[in-house]
Amino acid sequence: MTMDNALNVYAAVFDPNPQPYGVGRMVLDGSGTPCDTVYEYLNPAMASLTGQQPADLLGKRIFEIWPEEDTTWLDAFYEAACKGEMCEFDAVSLPLRRFLHVVVYPAGQLRCIFAIQDVTMWVSQAHTSLKAVKAGLFFYDESTSLLLLTPSALELCGFDDSYMTLVEFVCRIFGPTGAAEVEARLQGNGFEPGVGGVLYEGLAEDGRWLQLSIGKVGESGRFSFGILEDVSRRKAAEEHSLRHMRIVESLSKENFALYLVDVNNDTIEPYRTRGEIAEPVRQLVENLGCYTEVLGQYLDKFVDSEDKDELWAKLSPAAIRAELASCSDGEFAVSYKRLVDGEPYYLELRIISLDKAEGHVVLAARGTNNEVAEQLRQKLALRSALKTAEHASQAKSTFLTNMSHDFRTPMNSISGFANMALESLDNGAKVRDCLEKILLSSEHLLNLVNDILDVSRIESGKVELTEEEFGLRDLAEEFREMFEGEAAKKHMDYQVNVEGLNRSMVLADKLRLTQILGNIVGNAFKFTPAGGEIALEMREQPAPPQSSIDYGTYVFTVRDSGIGMSPEFLEVLFDPFERAASHRGRANDGTGLGMTITKNLVDLLGGSIKVESQLGAGSLFMVTLPLRWAKGAEEEAPAPVRPRAARAGGGQGWDFSGRRVLVVDDDMFSREIIRDALERRGAVVEDAEDGAEGVEMVRASAPGHYDAIIMDMRMPKMNGDEAARAIRQLGREDAATVPIVAATADAFAEAYERAREAGMDAHITKPLNVRTMAEVLGTLLCGA
Repeated sequence: MTMDNALNVYAAVFDPNPQPYGVGRMVLDGSGTPCDTVYEYLNPAMASLTGQQPADLLGKRIFEIWPEEDTTWLDAFYEAACKGEMCEFDAVSLPLRRFLHVVVYPAGQLRCIFAIQDVTMWVSQAHTSLKAVKAGLFFYDESTSLLLLTPSALELCGFDDSYMTLVEFVCRIFGPTGAAEVEARLQGNGFEPGVGGVLYEGLAEDGRWLQLSIGKVGESGRFSFGILEDVSRRKAAEEHSLRHMRIVESLSKENFALYLVDVNNDTIEPYRTRGEIAEPVRQLVENLGCYTEVLGQYLDKFVDSEDKDELWAKLSPAAIRAELASCSDGEFAVSYKRLVDGEPYYLELRIISLDKAEGHVVLAARGTNNEVAEQLRQKLALRSALKTAEHASQAKSTFLTNMSHDFRTPMNSISGFANMALESLDNGAKVRDCLEKILLSSEHLLNLVNDILDVSRIESGKVELTEEEFGLRDLAEEFREMFEGEAAKKHMDYQVNVEGLNRSMVLADKLRLTQILGNIVGNAFKFTPAGGEIALEMREQPAPPQSSIDYGTYVFTVRDSGIGMSPEFLEVLFDPFERAASHRGRANDGTGLGMTITKNLVDLLGGSIKVESQLGAGSLFMVTLPLRWAKGAEEEAPAPVRPRAARAGGGQGWDFSGRRVLVVDDDMFSREIIRDALERRGAVVEDAEDGAEGVEMVRASAPGHYDAIIMDMRMPKMNGDEAARAIRQLGREDAATVPIVAATADAFAEAYERAREAGMDAHITKPLNVRTMAEVLGTLLCGA
């Protein structure tokens, strides 16, 4: 802040103050020692002490005007101006013939602010005639710490008794806190009554600001006199001035322009301005000085035409007076658009009252472009969120509609063929056909449930990827075997090509990769007519220079000569339940979730998927994935994958004659289905209705009694994993080794992990596929 601006602020704040205030600048000699002080500002109250005007004293040195003044002043001014420390002292001014109390504040740049309180009346009355003093006087006996209150002091305090200790006197006026501070000063020699001065100043319990001073009476070595003064008006003036200073200083930090306006006298002057936006207005203010004229020209030259009339209605002198009279906090604000180089610039102008009676206000201007831009951004964000919510609601409705349709279709088939079978019990061939169709429909329904659960878990981030070491050549062989039967049945040319693989041993989530390729290859078979062509190719892309030495980029391509897809359908291929119009209603129609799951899994693995297709000309799916090489994997010589012979028999051929199986399940239908399937394969079956009963049956049985246990995972009293742990901990050799198979409707990976941690040997899911169950059980029992 320049000195001119500072002086303007001092004038605005201190000129109307009845307390004498001044600003002095230290004068140093050649060695840097303070030698005098120059008056740089005096308010009228300060000048009146000498019977002069401020202009008579400004710029003059104190000790040149009054050479007989003592050096206490110079020392105090030096402490504040040069060391930044506030000082307070009492002095006798011989030229003025006054007793003064002086407080000096640091103001920076070798300057200080000093305030003077004239205490001449107290001292002169005390020295002239103690009997003549009627107001607020008391006497203090240093030897006993007792004081005697005069009638004037009793009247000021509202006390009845005139004789009490000093600490009691302070406690009754200021409360325990004030009494404790005074007692600490007296005991710690922080105050010497014989020297005199202000002992305590504070807020009395009745709300007044009181000052307690003690000084010497004549030559007495025992008695001091005291004055209790009501300084509420002075404190109010000081607080008012400090508030004005705080307002001005705080406003100068966040606003690029501050102007002082006198709405009663219609004047304006700049207090602080910065930046190119404020400069032309500052010049306008300095050239005119009349607030109304400045406002008129400002509106014409700088304000957007849409805001001119409204701004005049709010900022005219009469409008400001009326608005400030009606608002309780003494300020209000207006926002408008100012033109800067022809472009709108948003501003906020705050009008803050300094003194309502005198009409002094501060105009504080700040730019709000960023705030307006943020408001616009929030509006756009809200619109976007609303649009997204509407789209999500529509997508949810579509999803539920499609899901309802897809669930009801197989359920209708199951119900219809079940009724048809019941009505055709005398026709064995008809019943068998109905049952086979029921099985197909239930399998379709199960696939739909699993796909929906997969989509939900992937999108909620609950799918956990696992790494295992496997060979891509082996995976390719599995896909050859998986689909070669269907290819032969439909007389299709099915090729699996791995000649482009250099390193086939990788560390990756084999289950998820198999699910991706299975969905794509399965769709190729589903939508390629008999006699068509399907090719699965796995290859490794050449590594670019400076690429990771741990990862390779692998491309999995599936081509078919099927019915293809339209460009419109390609845009929604990966959306849930989307199926091309030409696909709907086909006998082999899927759930409409396979491609959604595939895309989500590819994204989860950090890869990408590309699709090219043309109606009637087939499709090409290209999946690119980063896969980590297995430790020690080296480049391999390309070798064609040759088909292996399929194992004969399968689950239908297992013979469990002589084997005893315990089935633990709380659902009696599940127990009946498992019992029937195992007994038809020669097994002896015992069952339990819950986990606790199953554990007890194993405990009560002879060692080796049970050859295997099929355990439901979710049951009352004791869950399957708890029951499996209890069996493993029975302390018997057969309990530790008997095969336990988990059978549950929970198809998620966590269920597999929970079963494994409980000591179970295998896991099958419900609805039970009896062939799969027999295959799992036969492998455990026979080691095949």
